[in-house]
Amino acid sequence: GHIHILSPGQVHYVHRAPNSKGLVIKFTPDFFLANIIDKDLLHRIPFLNNKVTEPLIKPKESAFKELLVLVKCIKEEYESKNSGYEDIVRHYLNLILLKCHRLYDYTESISQSPELELTNSFKTLLEQSYIEQNRVSYYSKALNVSEDKLSSTIKKITGYSPSEMISNRLLLEAKRWLLHSNISVKEVAFHLNFQDQAYFNRWFKKAENHSPGEFRAINREKYKP
Repeated sequence: GHIHILSPGQVHYVHRAPNSKGLVIKFTPDFFLANIIDKDLLHRIPFLNNKVTEPLIKPKESAFKELLVLVKCIKEEYESKNSGYEDIVRHYLNLILLKCHRLYDYTESISQSPELELTNSFKTLLEQSYIEQNRVSYYSKALNVSEDKLSSTIKKITGYSPSEMISNRLLLEAKRWLLHSNISVKEVAFHLNFQDQAYFNRWFKKAENHSPGEFRAINREKYKP
């Protein structure tokens, strides 16, 4: 009757009693955000970003049963793969996350360790500044720590270096614009503060194995109704 939450880069261990059973939902930001209007949800919910000390929800039996119904609906949609099933799965998943956000007891669980506080401060600053600032030196100076201290802490907590997190955040934003707008690739590059479209194309292709234009064409075909 419990819900365990695992964030990207989180080290975890679940001790299960004999004969215990459960269901696992694994999803990527790209899938979740494909047609979801609230693009910042994944960043706003603390338990999805390693910002809590106990990534566990202990709901009342009635609330757990409601969530279990939604999880089983996802399972049925995924297995049937009827027309539009991916959009339906996304909306069920969105509802599950919002309900879990409501049920989570944050009063005792927001972490106060210095390393997690620094990591959370970096994530907050990154959300505010990633388009204008893509150098680790800016973040270390703004947070009043050395680059080595920032890099080692972020790597320890998240599994990623600060530069990787900056690049990943830019990449996610690039994908949003490519999938959910009709502006040109050149305009997407300009929006993300890339002054050279050719460099933007090379950077994107290195990360995704497709050019921005190819990525747009492939995924719009994949996710169209």
